This record gives sequence, structure tokens and C-alpha cells, in this order.
Amino acid sequence: MKNILLRAPLLTNSGYGVHSRQLFEWLNDKKNVDLQVECLKWGMTSWIVNGDAEGGLYNKIMSCSKPLRKKYDLTYQVQLPDEWEENLGNFNVGVTALVETDKCNPAWLDKINAMDKVIVPSKFTKDIILNTFGDKLNKRIDVVPEWYNQNINLQKSQLFKDSDERFNFDTTFNLLTVGTLTSGDMNCDRKNLINTIVWALEAFEGDPEVGIIVKTCLGKSSVSDRNMTAAAIQQVTKAFRKSDFPKVHLIHGNMSSVEMAALFRLKNIHGYISATRGEGYGLPLIDAAASGLPVVTTNWSGHLDFLGDSFLKVDYSLIDIPKTRIDGRIFVSGTKWAEPEKQSFINKVKYLKDNHKKCLDSAASLRKNIKNKFTKQSVCKKYEKLFQEVG
Repeated sequence: MKNILLRAPLLTNSGYGVHSRQLFEWLNDKKNVDLQVECLKWGMTSWIVNGDAEGGLYNKIMSCSKPLRKKYDLTYQVQLPDEWEENLGNFNVGVTALVETDKCNPAWLDKINAMDKVIVPSKFTKDIILNTFGDKLNKRIDVVPEWYNQNINLQKSQLFKDSDERFNFDTTFNLLTVGTLTSGDMNCDRKNLINTIVWALEAFEGDPEVGIIVKTCLGKSSVSDRNMTAAAIQQVTKAFRKSDFPKVHLIHGNMSSVEMAALFRLKNIHGYISATRGEGYGLPLIDAAASGLPVVTTNWSGHLDFLGDSFLKVDYSLIDIPKTRIDGRIFVSGTKWAEPEKQSFINKVKYLKDNHKKCLDSAASLRKNIKNKFTKQSVCKKYEKLFQEVG
């Protein structure tokens, strides 16, 4: 029996948290494995404390939290490279989505080379490592994607058991965007959520049919977070909308995977929009595409792995990240991210509304492809193949 340590932000409301829990689900289903977990924090994101949520998944995770051994047969460490420890096990696997810029911190080279194996979720992330280190890299980088929210496959009767007032919109053509507000400065927000809203407001100025559904928070699910988030959205709307339309609908806080699946599959959601500056993978984007929603987003970074050519591509230019965003660790001087072009975004969201039937046909083809290639089963097979290589 192999003793395995999964060191990861398993109980956090974050993209890394979702990635960690997918890895846990695969490992926890394996036979002849003594699995232990070390639950880490992830930035300022909130922790999940309801063990019964997600069908008891968090109780399973917490039941694997035991006193740590001095040494393991195998470790999986879902962290940034400078947090990896190459001596925790006889064989150590680093799992990371790195950073959403064209290159990463050069200081991470030694840690990457010291691990026995490195796994990333997208070709984009792999290319960041290759572009940063070139011939100095002595490690093979393996790509294992993340699976889309499998609850999207549920029957609608299972998703919409009760009326949810959060989903009652009085607008007839609604565009959804999902993401945490990562900065009060719209030039520094990687998700570029504020510009996504502002440009959509400009595109549909005065149109009473259009609603912009914003599922966001400032990192917490608290009442104070909701109040501050609502105030920020209201301030943006007041500053950039010239009339009473289009409307902006706020959905605040954390939601279960079933609730998120229900949101993506709402009959009155007609598309997904994001002017992101970069994604290591892009979970909301793959969930939107798996739900059959037409997607408008920046034509750069990790989500291209699953969107391919079947989305409305927003043009961009690569620019130096703002000096105020540089922290010397995750975002370092001399790196670039995408700056989406405002007019390109406006043109694409207008096209989506004016040619919705045509966009739905393209989205249906993409949905079929994602449901073939990015299922839990297919991703677990990739993990298993690498596991067998470890021996």
C-alpha cells in the first residue's frame, strides 16, 4: 500500500481549490492507497466549513487530515513552485497553474527542476515555463486539464427543484460573467471584470432587453463583502451608463457546484462574456461552454485549450503588467499579459445578440467536444497514466 500526501488548498473557495478537489477525488477512489491531506490556505480566499456540502466531499477531505509522516512514498503538492518541498516524499509531484502572464518568476527554476514531476492544467501554462527557462529546464512538463462541472449534465428537474429568487431577472436577453474582483483599479484587475461590465454597458446603451448578470464578490461571502461589492457595481453603473438600461444584476457570494450548474443552464442566460487579461485555465469559461452558451472572451491564455476556434474572439495586445501589480513573486517586472481591445469586445457582444441563433449552433458543437474530452473520467485517465509511470 502506498502512502500518499496531497498538500493543497482543498478547503478554499478558489480556482486552485477546485483543482485540488478534483485531484483528491481521483486519489480517494484509488485502491491500495493510504491518502493523507494537508489543507493549505490560498491567498485571501474564504474557507469552506460545511463538511456535508457537495455530497459530503469536504467530510471526506477532512477525514484524511491526519498527523503528518516524516516521509511519504508519493506527494502531490498543488501550490506555486516556490512553495514546493522536494524532500517530503520519495517521489514528489508539483501541480500548478503558475501565473497568467507570458513568463513566470525566474527564481522558480530550481524548485521546478528539483521536483520529480510537474503537472500543469493547460498548454498555455506549459509554454510559460518553456518560454521562461528554455534549456535551463531539466524537467518534463505534463498537461492534465481540469474537468468541467459534472452537475451541468443533470436533468433540469434536478437543478431547479425550488424557485431561486437570485435567478429571477426581468430582462429578456442576459449575458453572464463570473469572477472575483481582484483589484479596485480596473487596469490591475486580472479578470478585468469592471471593463467587462463597462464595455457591455456601452455596447447595449439604452437597450431595455439586455441584462448583464455579474456573479462576483471581493473574496468573501459575508454581508459586509456583499454590501461593498454592490456599492462598487452601483458606482460603476452610475458612472458609465447614460440611461436606465441595460440593467446590471448582481449575484453575490459562493455557490455550490449544483447552484453554479443551474446558473449556467438558465433558460434566460444567452451568453457568457469575459474581457479577461489571462487565465491559467478558466473554469467559468469551460463550464459556460459545457452548458452550450456562446462565449465572448479574449483570444489568449489557458482557455484556448478547450475553446479552440469555437468562440467569439476578442482581439488583444500583450502589454507590460502595471507597476502597481508587480509584487516581485507572482507578478514580476518585465512580464506581460493581454490587454483586450475595447471595440473588438463591443463588436463581438453585439454580434452575439444580433446573430444569436448562429452563435448557438457553434456553441452546440463546442459543447459536444468538451463533453467528449473534458469529463471527470477522461481527466482521471490522464492522472492514472502518469501515476503508472511513477510505478
